[in-house]
Amino acid sequence: MPSHPPERSLYDGHQWDLQQLRWADELGFSEAWIGEHHTAPWEPHPAPDLLVAQALMQTSRMRIGPGGFLMPYHHPAELANRVAMLDHLAQGRLNFGVAASGLPSDWAMFNVDGTSGQHREMTREALDIILRLWSDEAGVRLQGQVLARHQDRHAARHAAAAHHAAPEAASADRRGRA
Repeated sequence: MPSHPPERSLYDGHQWDLQQLRWADELGFSEAWIGEHHTAPWEPHPAPDLLVAQALMQTSRMRIGPGGFLMPYHHPAELANRVAMLDHLAQGRLNFGVAASGLPSDWAMFNVDGTSGQHREMTREALDIILRLWSDEAGVRLQGQVLARHQDRHAARHAAAAHHAAPEAASADRRGRA
C-alpha cells in the first residue's frame, strides 16, 4: 500500500512508489497492489491505474494491480473500458482488484452512505455490470442504483466502447486462467 507522510508532495510520493515497485520487481516479488483512496492523508492515491500503468512500463516480471478500485465512485462502463485497456497494456501482468470503500471521509466526499451497506450493494452491482460488459452477452443494458447515482448521460457510448475493448483473452490464457 503506498503510504506517505502527509507533508510529502503528491509528485514525490508517486515517484517514491514507482521506485519501490521497480525494486520489488528486481528483488523477485510476484505481485503488488495499489490502493485507491481519495481523502486519506497518509495514502493519497485517487487514481491507482495511473501508477499501475507507469509501473507496468518500468517493471518486467511482477503482476501489478489496483487493490482495488473503489466501485461506488466509478461509472461501471467507464471503469470497464479503462481496465480493459490497462489489461492490454499489461500483457498478462494485471491484477484487477475491487473494493467497496471503508473510509467515512471518502463516503462523505462521494455522498455514499457506508454505514447502511449502500457501498457494498453499489460494489456488487457495478462489478456485475462490468462482467456483463466484458461478456459476449448481446444487448447488455446498464441499469441500477449505481448508474442512477452517477447520472452519466453517455452510458450507451461507454458501454459500446467497454464491450469492444474487453480484456485481452490471450492475456488470460498466458496467466493460465479462463
